[in-house]
Amino acid sequence: MKIQEAEKVLPVFARCKAEVNEISKFAANVASSLISKNDTFAVRTTRRGKHDFSSIDINIAAGSAIQSAAGSSVNLSYPDKIVWIEIFHDDAFI
Repeated sequence: MKIQEAEKVLPVFARCKAEVNEISKFAANVASSLISKNDTFAVRTTRRGKHDFSSIDINIAAGSAIQSAAGSSVNLSYPDKIVWIEIFHDDAFI
């Protein structure tokens, strides 16, 4: 099978269970080493599968955890950095 194109390719810095608290903890850990105090950031989440939380729930929880860990500001319109969270059934990739 040949792949004609890739819509987007993202590096994965962490993998965890698809649970809000777990994702928030891992996202804060990853972001604290990649986002400085002077950077702005946003969290973008894509989910595949059934979950008892929404993508917005993850964006809010992970964003709050990252903000506390990195000391940086949220900018949803024009962030300096974006933390992508991809959820595939029971696994989350940050």
